[in-house]
Amino acid sequence: MKGMKVMAEAKRVKKIHNDDLIEVKNGFNGRLIFKNTRNGEVYEWSEFGEIQEIPFSDLKYAKATSKDFYIKNWFLIDDEEVIKALGVSKYYANALKEADFDNLFNLSPVEIVARVNKLSDGQKRSLTYKVCSMYKNGELDSIKVINALEKSLGVVIRDM
Repeated sequence: MKGMKVMAEAKRVKKIHNDDLIEVKNGFNGRLIFKNTRNGEVYEWSEFGEIQEIPFSDLKYAKATSKDFYIKNWFLIDDEEVIKALGVSKYYANALKEADFDNLFNLSPVEIVARVNKLSDGQKRSLTYKVCSMYKNGELDSIKVINALEKSLGVVIRDM
């Protein structure tokens, strides 16, 4: 009986239609552009965290033709069902969502290093940019946090 209940729950996956609009945040540090050459649609984000709504069909096309948007976490998608339906869960297993970038600085230095070491190269680059910007603006001043970030990102924040 328990096995049947688990199977019934597993089948309750949300059906996503090709024309459903999906919120996609820019996970890249700066301007990000995706062009669907099949239909001519162009999506452009100016800065990290900016949102565009993209039809699910265009996200599937991006997976087929430009997988780096997923591998490098340039597309930040908060909807787990969309990630599963696209078949890109493995690329988001350790990805930081936008709010997680700020929460990272509240972790212990050991936790920061462990968390950052699991990030994709694309997210590490975005984090490096954010950290350098925060340091220059005086928003990041904890020596322990800075040292942990420098160690895990392989950069010297104070010299950038």
